[in-house]
Amino acid sequence: MNCRKYYSMFKNEPDILTVPDVARLLQLGKNNVYGLIREGRIGSIRQGKKIIVPKVCLVEFLADINNYQTSSPSVPNNLWTCDDCCDSVGVARDIPKERSVNK
Repeated sequence: MNCRKYYSMFKNEPDILTVPDVARLLQLGKNNVYGLIREGRIGSIRQGKKIIVPKVCLVEFLADINNYQTSSPSVPNNLWTCDDCCDSVGVARDIPKERSVNK
């Protein structure tokens, strides 16, 4: 996904985000976000004890292909699927009888 799409996703968000804002947007815990900031993977500004994240730094983090678990510039459709029971993310197929569990 390119930067323009991320900016459109976050168009209603402020230009300066707090750590809880970033955690909400990334659907991560605050400690994970603090870890990403500490590692330098998400750019931030520290003012005393306060840490703020410019929206541009969040977009750069999301657009950086090195943060993905694939070497492909586009994430393949089957990256997060189960070959035995899913065609694509969230689309389940019928499980063969020998694999089904009866209660």
